[in-house]
Amino acid sequence: MALDINDLKAILDINSKINSIGDVKAILNDISHYSAVLLSAEGASILLVDQQTGNLTFEVAYGENAEALYDMVVPKGKGIAGYVADKKVSVIVNDTQNDEKNRNFHANLKDGY
Repeated sequence: MALDINDLKAILDINSKINSIGDVKAILNDISHYSAVLLSAEGASILLVDQQTGNLTFEVAYGENAEALYDMVVPKGKGIAGYVADKKVSVIVNDTQNDEKNRNFHANLKDGY
């Protein structure tokens, strides 16, 4: 994937915001937004692990149904995000709706998430 000048400007903008250590939520919102734009994705989100339960909560989300995600909790080990957090590995999933880690979990979430 070749980056154009706007992509590089977005990366520099995020870098300067991270280095400013300002409003963390605003920085995470920008990272989510720019990630989706740079990858031509329909949406993006950042989930944080609850240290007591191991469950994940949506800290920020970008995309059409982003607001619906904020009330959701992803159980440890469930779905793609829960799998990644539990196993501490990265994965690339091109078709989230048909991925085996997401198959049962996906059916239980609202609005196709």
